[in-house]
Parts: sequence; C-alpha cells; structure tokens
Amino acid sequence: MSKGKFDVKSVMAWVQRRWSLVAFVVIAALLVPAMVYFAMGMMASKHNEFQAQVSKDSSDFNTTAITYKVPSLLPGESGVEWTYAPNEVVTSRFKEALDRQQASAAGVVAEAVKYNKGDRAPLVAGVFPNPPANDLAKAKQFWRVLVSDGQNTLLSMINAKPPIANDYLAQRLNEHRNNFLQREQGTDATPNGIDRLSEEKRKALEDGMVAERVSAYVQWGQKLNVYATTAIFNLPPVVEANTPSPLELWDWQVQYWTMQDVMRAVADANASAKDVGVTKSVVKRIDRLTVDPVLPAPQQGGAFVDPAAPAAPADGAHDYAVSITGRKSSALYDVVTANLVCVVATKDLPSFFDAVSRANMMTVTSVNLSKIDPAAELREGYYYGPDGVTRVEMKIEALWLREWTHELMPKEVKVALGLEAPDPSAPGPEGGVPGGTPAPAGPAPSGRRAGSVGG
Repeated sequence: MSKGKFDVKSVMAWVQRRWSLVAFVVIAALLVPAMVYFAMGMMASKHNEFQAQVSKDSSDFNTTAITYKVPSLLPGESGVEWTYAPNEVVTSRFKEALDRQQASAAGVVAEAVKYNKGDRAPLVAGVFPNPPANDLAKAKQFWRVLVSDGQNTLLSMINAKPPIANDYLAQRLNEHRNNFLQREQGTDATPNGIDRLSEEKRKALEDGMVAERVSAYVQWGQKLNVYATTAIFNLPPVVEANTPSPLELWDWQVQYWTMQDVMRAVADANASAKDVGVTKSVVKRIDRLTVDPVLPAPQQGGAFVDPAAPAAPADGAHDYAVSITGRKSSALYDVVTANLVCVVATKDLPSFFDAVSRANMMTVTSVNLSKIDPAAELREGYYYGPDGVTRVEMKIEALWLREWTHELMPKEVKVALGLEAPDPSAPGPEGGVPGGTPAPAGPAPSGRRAGSVGG
C-alpha cells in the first residue's frame, strides 16, 4: 500500500490477517447499544415492579383494619364492635373497656351469689360438707330440727295457724244459745227450750247463731295471716335405726331452703295484712307445699348419673321442653321445683307472682286456677273476707348457684351430680360400687326415696 492512497487490497489483506480482532471490534460495537437498550428495558421493568410493590404496600397499610370488640354480658344483646386501622390509642381504650367490663361482671357474680345465699346455713352445724359416718345421734338431731323446729319456723314466717277449733266454736255457739234462751225464758230456760220459742224467736235465734259463728271466724282470722298447719308438708322418713345417707341429708337440706324462700314470698305478699288478719291477706290459705327431689333418681345398677346421658350444659343452656324458662341443672346452678297449692285473693294474683320473683331466684312456671265455694269453705272454718278468692296450684322454679352450694356438698352428692369422679373402691349410692351391682338390700326404709321431703 503506497503512502497517501487508500489501498483496498492492502486493507483486506490486513483484515484477513487480523480477522478475529476485527470481528471482536465489530461485535463490541454492535453489543454496546444492544446492552444499553436491554439494560434500559430491565431498569424500566424493575422500576415498574418496585413502584407496584410500593403502591401495594401503601394500599395494604391503608386498608388493613382490626375489629375491636367488647362483647355483651347479656344473652340476646349485641356488644360493641369497631373496625379501625391498627392504633395504639384505640387498642388501649378497648382494653380499658374490657377490663372494666370484666371487673363489673365479677362484681355482679359476687352480688348474685350473695343474694342467692343470703343468711342460709345448714340446719345442724357439723353435718356438711362431711356428715359424720354412722352418727345416728347427729342424724336424729338433723331430722328433729327439720321436722319439728324447721317446719314450725316456716309456719311462723307467715303467721300461719289452723282454722278455728271446733270445740272452741261449739262452746261459743252454746253460750250464745243459752244466753238467748235466758233472755227469752228467764229462769224457765233449759237447753231444750228452743221447742217453746215462737217461729219468730226461733228465726231470730238461728240468725244470731249464724252471726255468732261468723263473728268467731272473723275474730280468729284477725290472729293469723294464712290458714296452714304442718300437714301441708310431706315429712321425710323418721330416722330410727338407720342413719340417713349424705345424699338424703343434702336433699332434705336443699328442699328446706327452697321452702324457706316460698314462705318468704308469701310473707312479702301479705306484708300489708300483718296487723290486720287474713281478710286483707293476698295468700289466705296453703293446702300443700312440697319440693321435688333435688338429686337425680339412681340409674339401674345403683349409679345416680347415667354414663350414656349427655353431660349437663356448662353454660346454663336452655331446653324449653323442660319448662317455660328452659332452665335445667347445669354447672352453674341446680334447678329445684316447688309445688304450692293455696287460696289467693283473685285480684291480687299478679302481686303474689311478683313477690315470688322477689324472694330469690325463683320463677312461677305453671299455674292452674279453680273456683272455690265460699259457703263450703266457711263450714270448714275458713273465712277469707269479702274479696273473691281462687284456688291456685303452681309450680315454682328455684335456682341454687353452685358457686356457694358446692362448698357445702358432701362428696357423695358431687359424685351423684357428676361434679366429681366416683372412687372405684367406695360403696355406691345403694351400698354397691358406683356404676356396678348394688349391694344386697338391707332393712326396708320407712318412707320414700332419699330426700323426699317434698312430694
């Protein structure tokens, strides 16, 4: 190649001798723009991805929310709910509200237990929760207090007395008749002097005898608020040679507490008649007050709890096939049913129902009303006053909170109610092994099943 001229042949010869270098330079020249192009594309894609992620994170943060809740303490009522973004202040406020609610609920429970328990204590000290085994003297003391002192105490709570005694009434009527004959016949008066009276005088004597009878009823009725005697109660079997089981003793005790509350309701309803007498009473007569057995009937084999039966609801679930309240015994309380037959002033029936609910945790669940013949009642010595009256048969449901009764329950009762597992080595309710074969029958008990204070 001559100087100053571009010699193509020389150039081509040079390229041929150094083709690899030329190829590298050409490829490098082409690759740089391509790399720049693709790099810009990748940067744009990564930028878009990053921008999308930032947008998503921002959106998630703005839309993330927590539902704060303060549940209702009462069934059927809605609590407080608020959905809001996570916030330390809001979280703190809701925690304070929950703490206050829990403290309030604990206070309500404490007051409910205090109200339900009241001043109740065992009839005889030293019997619950650990009844002395085979202590016949203590068992007889418990029965005596229950039947004699206890039931008389129940009647005194409502100022109850029997109708006027026939002997006393006959004495007053005889005195009235003799005084009438003395006035009419003077010294010639004799018990048979009625035959010598004129028709007019005889009618006057009859009217006077009726008035005297009514006067005697009224005067006697001023001394009482309710006609009732210990015959209204179904007594437990007499304790003689056999010591009652802890199950029987507990059954009698809870039934007595239930009867106490019913009598409190009667006394409350009759409060305005306290110093007036039965003519102003709401509840004028009680014919019967019994309480259904508290403990379940023993199953075949001597066990009180049927292993196949569903467990008692822990939260007081309702079963409206049982009663209008739907309540049945659960881990929270025992449901006990009292049966009351009484004569009530018809116009004051609602006020008596209200008094029942005020006495304790009691509810009237069933009522059956029937008419009364006042003349027939009067002949039996029951004078109710001028107001209309109705015979009432009712069932009253009482709740006993286990929060406090549990502390007094004998172990055998806890096993019977399914609150504790039975001791496999201990005798069963009927003298056998729990859930197994009962022991041979001993002497036949006098009376009904354990705990049958009520009918």
